[in-house]
Amino acid sequence: MKKLIVFMFLIVLFGSCGQAQDDLESGSFKPSYKMSVQKSHHYDKSNNIYSNYKYNISLDAPNNWGNDMGVSQHTIFRTYQADSAITMAINVIELEIEEGEKLANDIMEVYKYQKDRMDYPYKVLIPKHYNTKIEEFKVEKSYLNNQIALKRSFVYLVKEDDIEYLNKSVVFQVMIDNLTYTIGLDVPEMFYKLNPSYYDGLFKGVKFLIDNKLLIDN
Repeated sequence: MKKLIVFMFLIVLFGSCGQAQDDLESGSFKPSYKMSVQKSHHYDKSNNIYSNYKYNISLDAPNNWGNDMGVSQHTIFRTYQADSAITMAINVIELEIEEGEKLANDIMEVYKYQKDRMDYPYKVLIPKHYNTKIEEFKVEKSYLNNQIALKRSFVYLVKEDDIEYLNKSVVFQVMIDNLTYTIGLDVPEMFYKLNPSYYDGLFKGVKFLIDNKLLIDN
């Protein structure tokens, strides 16, 4: 249980928003995706569709957006519209577990008992790191591609040179076995308010794939 508490605290910190996050090192985690050589992903450049067969997740993003792997060690894919300051990213953290150890797949059950710990990075660490204030902070139960999800949304002020704007963050977190997926969208609030259904609909491009090992075993 202690391991799970620490795990949940850190995954919130790593994946709280689409901006770059400094990674913490922990012996409880398996090596990050970027620290190992992987050949288990596919990218369809013409349609901006990313598929990862190690973590069994894919994202069908807008065709005209750019993409990279982000700067955080646990970001496996990031897509963006640079001239509009819009970013969408997938983070995956894998917990090193002992043989036979079971983890809850319902992240809302974990949140119910660890709410204060899981909210701490949003309410204290992230505002301090970005020298800003989190407002309109909301947490609710949701679903992402049929998986139970913890949905967070909030806004914060961004200052760049002589420009200031409110940024809207929407973050879904899902736990499946020893993997925690964090899919975050950052978009200037003025754009989000003009077409919220479009930006919310970007999460429909996220799909959790069938584990190939299950197909082989059967």
